[in-house]
Amino acid sequence: MRPQLPRRPSPQVPTGLWYFAAGMIVAYVLYFSFSAPKERTQDKENFVASCHASLFEYHEALSEWLSGKNNAKDFQLTWKRMRMDDDAVVVQPTGREMTGNQIKSALQAMNGAAGKGFYTVPTKITLQRIYPASLLWSFVEEQHMPSSPTQKHATSALCEQGQKGIKWVHLHETKLEEPEETRTIGRK
Repeated sequence: MRPQLPRRPSPQVPTGLWYFAAGMIVAYVLYFSFSAPKERTQDKENFVASCHASLFEYHEALSEWLSGKNNAKDFQLTWKRMRMDDDAVVVQPTGREMTGNQIKSALQAMNGAAGKGFYTVPTKITLQRIYPASLLWSFVEEQHMPSSPTQKHATSALCEQGQKGIKWVHLHETKLEEPEETRTIGRK
């Protein structure tokens, strides 16, 4: 014999409480089905847009610092505009890895070192990956100097969103050089 399922709520729980609980479940499902994804999508879009804008702000601040447009006393402002995390890691084209304090020390010493007319700009910007609290970007950094050819670096950068806003936590640069020749290897 098959057990019979109760046709109405258990007598220990008042009927009104069942309806209240069912209403709360429906409200919860509706809220997270319709409202939350839109809010999360909007937050994600804002995060992507803010991080993208900060990429240009980073390069503008770096250009001004290295070209000598700012005085040495403005380094904290420059660092703040660059939005570098204090524990950031930068891997230079030479393979040398620098951490937050090393980056700060090197930049402080390089105020005006690139000379007047120097500027750097990101081009070919691509959003590679979107994670819950970080974005992975790739771009070509072009360093323009008045007296020498433009240098280009292929760069990957990780931007994170924390309690204090957007921070760049990792940059990896590889120097791009024009090939001497092009070869096809393998079958033709």
